[in-house]
Amino acid sequence: MDEETPADESSVEQDIAAPTLSGTVVSSTQIKLTWNAISGATKYYVFEGNTPGSEAYLATAVGTSYTNGHLTPGTQYCWKIESVIVNTPSVPSNEVCLTTKGLPAPPSNVVATATSSSRVNVTWNAVTGAQKYYVYDSFNGGSFTFASTSVTTSATIANLQTGGQYCFEVEVVTSNGTSGPSVPACTSTFAAGLEGFYKFDEGSGSRAVDSSGFGRNGTLAGNVAYQVDHATIDNDKSSLLFNGGSGDFVTVPSNPVFNLTGDFTVALWVKPAATGTIRILGKRAAGCGASAWALVQDTTNGLHFDGATLQRKFGQSLPVGAWSHVAVTRSGGNGNASVLYINGTRVASGAFNVGTAAAATSAPLQLGNAGGCGSTAKASLDHVQIYTKALSASEISDLGKIPPAPANLVATVNASYSVSLNWSAVTGATKYLIYRGTATGNEVLVASIGATTSYTDNHLSPSTQYSWKVADVAHGLISPQSNERIVTTQAVPAAPTGVTATAAGSTRITVGWTAVSGAEKYYVYQSTSGGPYVLKGTAVAPNVTFSATGLTTHTTYSYEIQVVTANGTSASSTPASATTL
Repeated sequence: MDEETPADESSVEQDIAAPTLSGTVVSSTQIKLTWNAISGATKYYVFEGNTPGSEAYLATAVGTSYTNGHLTPGTQYCWKIESVIVNTPSVPSNEVCLTTKGLPAPPSNVVATATSSSRVNVTWNAVTGAQKYYVYDSFNGGSFTFASTSVTTSATIANLQTGGQYCFEVEVVTSNGTSGPSVPACTSTFAAGLEGFYKFDEGSGSRAVDSSGFGRNGTLAGNVAYQVDHATIDNDKSSLLFNGGSGDFVTVPSNPVFNLTGDFTVALWVKPAATGTIRILGKRAAGCGASAWALVQDTTNGLHFDGATLQRKFGQSLPVGAWSHVAVTRSGGNGNASVLYINGTRVASGAFNVGTAAAATSAPLQLGNAGGCGSTAKASLDHVQIYTKALSASEISDLGKIPPAPANLVATVNASYSVSLNWSAVTGATKYLIYRGTATGNEVLVASIGATTSYTDNHLSPSTQYSWKVADVAHGLISPQSNERIVTTQAVPAAPTGVTATAAGSTRITVGWTAVSGAEKYYVYQSTSGGPYVLKGTAVAPNVTFSATGLTTHTTYSYEIQVVTANGTSASSTPASATTL
């Protein structure tokens, strides 16, 4: 490349032929220009700009091609070429405007699923043109660091710490470049001692998969059905509805770990459909025989945990029609202190011992029943976990205490197409959920973002009312929604008026219009002899004239103007026409 500066315009030789320029977008950072060789030319001046007519000298080429590989993704660039003979340049070539390819969007629907105390499986939706994916992880709110490369849409991240919260971001690599990070997906590795974990996320079928890693799967029996209704858990898909009959349950084959004779934790989400007796889960001999243990709610004792000789009452009943988290822990072995929790908060405690009758300990674990005793009311269960250790109060809080809603939501109208939201941070939040509607109370989920307290939607309609709410996700649980904000986007600016077109020669027409208050720039569109309007050029405010050049003699051209302001881009003006001389 010859990097000399091109000659002044005064030295341009009008009879030196200009090249015919064409261009090809290669990637998000690269555009290749090519042109025909001009006889006698020893070099070519390359001019570049971001808008039509803004080109400035960039480089000198000695062949008939030039590639700029240091461009910005998703950005328009305009180009012209001059051929040079004995240091005299030609008139500029035709103008070519091209937009570099945008970087690929990050993968969507990233889901992190703990599969053991040290492993997490991360999945995401495929991206068209993907060559590979990079996975990054963050431990307990720390910075994201590289974890894995995958050529499929999943990765298993191993050697993690027990009982820690991990968040994962995924980037995709295509021929256009590497995307930004995805919305984080978070989960916690299992605490040591998790022996059975039933998420009920299958959605259909007769099997309840054990997600503890031990494969202690359950089988649905009787009138038990998967349903879309589920606890307020991030990425939860379904739950199980138990209709209460003596044969309605999920049965898990007997295993000593479910006998609860040592330290233990039983934790799950429950939603009673009505008042009455609900056999939530337990181990009991067939025919409603000898009991090892059972979690039950009835109208006499409220919610209680039954053992061999001791019954521990929670001191309250779970509300009908609402999801509640219930947990029981015991440390110190059989007969020692148990602690009872509702929604992550301790509500009672006391000594507790389980039954050890062989008929009970050899019986299967039943979810939604115990020993076929049956219930008188329907109930839904979700995320049942059984440990052979007593979880701490803070661990139970993480499992069952719904985080507070974001406070102080503010919506600010930026333009006819844009609204920005801001809210106060929630401690421990790993992401926020954005809900949008058009009237009070009809908001639906439109976006999931990371742990930031702002969001801007730039794809709205002008002069339209929108309503907004925000929720947060902390420890894998979804908060209630924030206060509601309702705003109306601004109207687009009115189209310019007073448009005129005046022939200024055989190849030039001068276009003018009345200034628009707040204008940033104007787009000039040209139609030839009644054909379609195409962008001819841009005039930057306060200019209100534009010289259309390179026209054909004795030809009628029409012009329409659009104005761009902070509120958006107007519709096209009334056209004005003129015929070249």
